[in-house]
Amino acid sequence: MAEHQQEAFVNAIESHIDSATLQAIAQLIVERFDPEQIILFGSHARGEVGAHSDVDLLVVLRAGAGQPQHGNPIRRAIAERFILPIDVIIRSPEVLAEQRDDPYSLIHKVLEEGKVLYERRVA
Repeated sequence: MAEHQQEAFVNAIESHIDSATLQAIAQLIVERFDPEQIILFGSHARGEVGAHSDVDLLVVLRAGAGQPQHGNPIRRAIAERFILPIDVIIRSPEVLAEQRDDPYSLIHKVLEEGKVLYERRVA
């Protein structure tokens, strides 16, 4: 593939992630990491996707698994199946509860603008 064609292909992937792909990513995370919740936020959630937009996900994992860190294991698992720019942030339900009402926190913004891709059902 010519360099120009490859660049156009990558830009097409970067600029539009369809709902089926988002659901496939969510399903992969659910199967491998058993999260409480997965929330899409950022430009994709707002419908403001540009040529250099990435996919931003907040993954809520139970205490112990959800220390504030970037989601490298989740990001690696996604990269095994999908070619797209993605940023995964992991937080515990406790951190969400602590930060949800702080208007200066990332969590507040994510919960305000985000779209839930997955939420564990309480039995």
